[in-house]
Amino acid sequence: MCEKMIFAVGSYGASDSHNLRVFSVDGKGAEIEQTAAVSAGTNPSFVCSSQDGRFLYVVNEKNRKQHGSFGSIRTFHLDTENYSLSPVSEIGTGGDDPCFVTESPSGEFLIAVNYSSGTVVVLMKDRGGIPEELVHKVRLVGFGPDKQRQNSAHPHWAVFSPDGKYLYIPDLGSDRIWIFTMGRGGKLRTGVIPAVIMPSGSGPRVLTFDTGRNIAFCLNELSSTIVQFRYDPETGLLHRQKEVSTLPPEYRGPNTAAELFVRRNTVIASNRGHDSLAVIEYEESGFSRKGVWVSSGGETPRSFCVGPKDDVNGSIVAAANQSSDSVVLFTLKQQEIHKIRELKIPAPSCVRVVNRSV
Repeated sequence: MCEKMIFAVGSYGASDSHNLRVFSVDGKGAEIEQTAAVSAGTNPSFVCSSQDGRFLYVVNEKNRKQHGSFGSIRTFHLDTENYSLSPVSEIGTGGDDPCFVTESPSGEFLIAVNYSSGTVVVLMKDRGGIPEELVHKVRLVGFGPDKQRQNSAHPHWAVFSPDGKYLYIPDLGSDRIWIFTMGRGGKLRTGVIPAVIMPSGSGPRVLTFDTGRNIAFCLNELSSTIVQFRYDPETGLLHRQKEVSTLPPEYRGPNTAAELFVRRNTVIASNRGHDSLAVIEYEESGFSRKGVWVSSGGETPRSFCVGPKDDVNGSIVAAANQSSDSVVLFTLKQQEIHKIRELKIPAPSCVRVVNRSV
């Protein structure tokens, strides 16, 4: 029996619209049901589910200049039987334009990044799982050669190493991946090696791990490249191995890379400009074969997610095409990816699998 994929869609739709939705899709993509559609405030542009699957933590991407206040995180209860949503709380992130939130390995804290303010914040949760207090803030510094995009620090992601020892913050503005450890009470401390310096103008956006083999991958937004690293659990350092473009060799147009997914031996990246998903195989020694590129089925694929793997049918992929108001579903088996259907949703910005069993 094919396992269902439950995924949430956050969007840049109006604050009084249903800009946060949840869908259930079967393993073949034949049956799909919208289980929830709620208003989640201003710009719910990123969604994270709790480790126990009971909550969705949703970023409100706001800033003082445009909206009159810092950004915030809203918590919704997710009914694990029918996947409906109920609002629970809202807490500020102490900065402008938060664009990402994740849990600490222990589940005690949330880590959020404020893109425009260049800050990383830690929010403590109460015993029930609700974020209740901002307990630490770190301001990043730096800039890059792109005067429009890299005038200051712009963190875009946060991820812990597979062993939970280190926290990595890709910073598009300074061309660095900052390295922290987390102490008692959620306090962040700079690692022995404070950062991995990336190529000038590359704009690191997303970092993720192949947890089984101590391999890390960084997606660079501005250069449209993926760098493969070997993770050193003793120092936290990421040792650069190989680099590959997210674009086909013949493409010469504008592009910014947006999302990255890793499943053993395969990386998938989305391209905004080329408007595609790149599927590229790798080995421990580096990227091993030519990539496969498929149209995202729309314009500006800001985000995508990949469901559970089925040996017969492969996996379901959902791609959020922000500029064409669509979430497109695909089937993925090995390097073969095929479009199966399209959902019309205004300005989708994030799609995330929320049934944690996958």
